[in-house]
Amino acid sequence: MKTTESPPTVLRSLLVVEDNRDVADSLAFILRNNGYNVSIAYDGDQAVRMVEDSEYDVILCDIGLPGRSGYDVAAYIRRVRGSAPFVVAVSAFSTDNVKENASRAGFNRFFSKPADPIELERVLREHASKKTDVLAVPK
Repeated sequence: MKTTESPPTVLRSLLVVEDNRDVADSLAFILRNNGYNVSIAYDGDQAVRMVEDSEYDVILCDIGLPGRSGYDVAAYIRRVRGSAPFVVAVSAFSTDNVKENASRAGFNRFFSKPADPIELERVLREHASKKTDVLAVPK
């Protein structure tokens, strides 16, 4: 779904971390269609390598990844990049325990799969306008 407005210029690059290639490619397609520069990592280890090599404004990360979990990826990002990237969990697992663990690992927001692209775009715009790093995991 394409929005009528162009994306905020402060969000230059996004990293999608998702082991299901169809889901990753579809999400990246939607984001690119809305004007974002999107890279994809298909597992946690690849995501860590990409974060080491490049800076991203936003990272959308699945929690249930092969090898290094999304929790591990988020914790690594916080250790090496601090609070700068806005890190969003996108997971099929949405129990209170999973959401609490996501918050502790360093995720800023949490979306249950399938993420609503309109709501995701709203959150990205809100983040771009406020550049907030406050953890906000909705219940």
